[in-house]
Amino acid sequence: MITAVGSIGLDTTRTFDASVSEIPGGAVTFFSLAASLLAKVSAVSCVGTDFPKQFLEKLSKKGIDISGIEIKSGKTLRYHATYSPDFSDRKSDLTALNVFGDFEPELSESLRKKEVAYLGTASPKTQLSVIHQLEKPKLVAMDTIEYFIKNDKPGVMRVLSEVDGIIINESEARDLCAKANLIACGKDILKMGPSFCVIKKGEHGSILFSNDAGPHPFPGFPLEHVVDPTGAGDAFAGGFIGFLASGHGSKKGRDLLTAVAWGTVMGSITVEAFGAESLLKTNRQEAQERYDIYRNLMHYEE
Repeated sequence: MITAVGSIGLDTTRTFDASVSEIPGGAVTFFSLAASLLAKVSAVSCVGTDFPKQFLEKLSKKGIDISGIEIKSGKTLRYHATYSPDFSDRKSDLTALNVFGDFEPELSESLRKKEVAYLGTASPKTQLSVIHQLEKPKLVAMDTIEYFIKNDKPGVMRVLSEVDGIIINESEARDLCAKANLIACGKDILKMGPSFCVIKKGEHGSILFSNDAGPHPFPGFPLEHVVDPTGAGDAFAGGFIGFLASGHGSKKGRDLLTAVAWGTVMGSITVEAFGAESLLKTNRQEAQERYDIYRNLMHYEE
């Protein structure tokens, strides 16, 4: 039911007390694994011949349609990052797009007809190309990053004018709106075209803005141990869009609130292990149990 377009790569991550090298990651990886616990997902991306095929098989075993993942001659996207001891700061050490740099997705007939589409990190040109291939979708949401905001803001603005929603982090929201206050940023983003916007604040939760629900702040899920925050934002998007897709692309205010809660849960699961390991091991029942805990934490009156 969801067509998810974006990156799949190999990540090298360093934290205060551990590190991993060349493990599968990327926006579509984390998004699809999280969303697949709530809805059917088709992943659209490209990898090089050096990407481990057994990982693609793991995605398939989780119920994710991998027919839209192209294997191209060359090297897979690489991303290297180092986190500060408290995970509050991340330094990007290397971004090598490799085969993903020339990625021009061509959606199959079945993917064009999906009710819901998610545009992960990619150039505005690529995102617009996907939008224009879709046939009457009920819900289209996007993400973007600092690089595209600073180097092709007009392109980002055009994509914003053609989508239903955007899920970005707080620094990207401030870059996009040239404002420091996140409430002002969220309201400005709604004026750019989307009917909803979620601004993520890492461990401090998120804020939902929409035409009929918001601004509505959500706390992060309380965790005692964090291993690796990489991919948490993409998993958040997967939980958020996955829930909306389970209702056939609903954009109602109450559903948006529930979607943020599911996004928060999926992000919290992701950070408990390096890479996508936690999401690979999690099933729907375990995710539901954590959602129930979070929902109860959000209520303080009978």
